[in-house]
Amino acid sequence: MFVNVPARFLLELGFFPQHSGFGYLVYAIGMISSDPMGYYSGKTDIFEALGREYGVSENCAKRCMHYSIQCAWHVPSNNMLRGFFSSCTKSCPPSLAEFMCRVALELNDRQQNIRAYSASL
Repeated sequence: MFVNVPARFLLELGFFPQHSGFGYLVYAIGMISSDPMGYYSGKTDIFEALGREYGVSENCAKRCMHYSIQCAWHVPSNNMLRGFFSSCTKSCPPSLAEFMCRVALELNDRQQNIRAYSASL
């Protein structure tokens, strides 16, 4: 799940894989999804891990990820993405932290539903 599931979900949400921020988001969301409590408790530093994995600074990773969110957000017909963040306006996308956490939670919910369905068979 670490990479494939977040990547597919971001593609569903209308993200562009050619942006470097797409890869950083996939990696970060995969980390959060695999250990949510590590992230929420502050034990896991996403940006430090991105720096080790990709050799980028925290500012560079944040800037690229934010740009990727902006590009997907401003696609005129991207109602699926806006539906996940209904409190945000059309001109103001969610913050980076809000985005990563919400997507990671959605992926965890989907995984639990799949497991529950498989167990009921």
